[in-house]
Amino acid sequence: MEVAKAAANANNPKEAYDYYTKALEYDPRNTTAWVGKGEAAGWMSTVKDIKTNEMIAAFDNAINYAPESDKQALRIHCADAINRVTTACYSITRKHLEKFVQVGNTWPNYIGNSGLLISALMIAHSYDLKNKTTIENIIHICADNIRGISFSPDMFGFLKKTFSLPADYEASLRATIDEYTAKMYRLDPGFVKPKV
Repeated sequence: MEVAKAAANANNPKEAYDYYTKALEYDPRNTTAWVGKGEAAGWMSTVKDIKTNEMIAAFDNAINYAPESDKQALRIHCADAINRVTTACYSITRKHLEKFVQVGNTWPNYIGNSGLLISALMIAHSYDLKNKTTIENIIHICADNIRGISFSPDMFGFLKKTFSLPADYEASLRATIDEYTAKMYRLDPGFVKPKV
C-alpha cells in the first residue's frame, strides 16, 4: 500500500495500479486499495483507451466494502476523482479531434469517447447529487458534441466541412442537457444554459 501510494503521488499511475492490485490480492475488501486502483486506472486513460468503466467498477467495490459510516464521504471523494479524470480525458480527446479531424475515424472515435465520459459523469452525479461541477461537465460535453466541428479541407481555407451528430443522438444529448440543466437550477437558480 505504501509503495502504491508513493507511485500515485509521483504521477506513476501504472505502477500504482499494479501495487494496488497486489494489495487487493491479500485483502480484496480493502476500500483504500480499490479507490487507489480506480484512480490509477482512470489516469492511465489515453485517446485510444478511456478507462472510466474500470475506474467506476473499482469505486463501486470500494463503496460496497466500506463501512456504512464511511460510504457518503467515499462517494463524494469518488465523484471528485471522476470529475478530475474525465476533465483531463476530455481535454486530450478534444485536442486530438482538433488536430486530426480529417483523419479516418477521428470524429466517430471522439463521439464514442465523449459518450464514455458522459456516462462516467452521470455515475459521479449519482454518487454526489450536490456536486455542481459534475453537472456542468455533463452539460459542457453534450453541448460541445452537438456543436460538432468545422474545418477547411483545402489549404486555402475557402471550403468548410462540418462533422455533426446523427439526429437521434443529437436529440438524446439535448434531452440530457435539459435534464441536467433542471438539476442545476435546483442547486444554482442563476445557472445559464448553454445555447446550442
